[in-house]
Amino acid sequence: MQDIGLLLGVAAVFAFGWFVMKRLDAFLKRNAQEIQERAAGGAHALRIAFSDPMAAGAVSRTLELICKAHPDTAVYLYTADANIILARLHGGQLDAAIIPCETAGEKSPQYGREDVLVRPSAVLVKDAALPLCPLETKGVLQQLVWVKGACNGVAEDFAAQAAHDLQQQAGNACWEKV
Repeated sequence: MQDIGLLLGVAAVFAFGWFVMKRLDAFLKRNAQEIQERAAGGAHALRIAFSDPMAAGAVSRTLELICKAHPDTAVYLYTADANIILARLHGGQLDAAIIPCETAGEKSPQYGREDVLVRPSAVLVKDAALPLCPLETKGVLQQLVWVKGACNGVAEDFAAQAAHDLQQQAGNACWEKV
C-alpha cells in the first residue's frame, strides 16, 4: 500500500514538473524573442551613441523624460569613436548620436542635425557604483544627429528634448569647437 502511495506521489510530482516546465519554456522563448527584436532595433528600441561618454551625463534628464513618455520603448546607450558611430548610424544600427561637428558628415534629408553645446557631466560607473567626473566642464560644440522617423518618432522626441535641455544647461557657457 505504501508503494502505491509513493508511486502516485512521484507520478504527481512528475506531472506537475512537466506542466511547470512547459510554461517556463514558453515564457523563456517569449522573452528571448522580445530581447532579440529589441536588440535588432525593433520599433520599440531607441539606440543612442556618444563619442564622449560624459555627454551621456549631460542628457540624463532627457533620457529620464523619454523613458517616462515612452515606457514601452527600451533605450540602449553606446559609446565609440565618432567615425564608428557615424557608420553605424548610416547602417541603421543607431537612431541618434552626439558626435563632434567635424565627423558629422554631409547633410542628408534622411537625418536631422542640430549643433548643441555639451557640458560634460558625471556619469556612473555601473559595477563600482562610482561617479566618473570630468576635470574640464567647459561646453564643447557637438552635433546631435538622428534618423528621421526612427523608433516610431521617439528619436525626434529625444532630439528635440536633448537640444532643449542642452541649450538650457549651456546658459552663458563659452562655445568652443572640438
